[in-house]
Amino acid sequence: MITNGTVLDMKKDQNSLSLIVSVQNAGNGVFIITIPRALVDATVGDHVDDMFFVLIDGEEVTYNEIQTTSKNRTLSIPFKEADSKIEIIGGHPL
Repeated sequence: MITNGTVLDMKKDQNSLSLIVSVQNAGNGVFIITIPRALVDATVGDHVDDMFFVLIDGEEVTYNEIQTTSKNRTLSIPFKEADSKIEIIGGHPL
């Protein structure tokens, strides 16, 4: 789900364990995404949840994790009108 914008493209970068989302925005808004753990996850040790590293146009941003299950993690990522690329970086594939 995205407010004040449109998702143009979304792809997984196999090399960096990240999800890259191209967006076109009409103003400040929020991008809410539910990510299957099998696709991209951020864990440490014995599959203990860790923080994702989220970049917007190459700059680290703060996000909120609004729901966590054994299969998915849902993030709420605020963005600004001029932003065009959101990268969600995980690690330690399952």
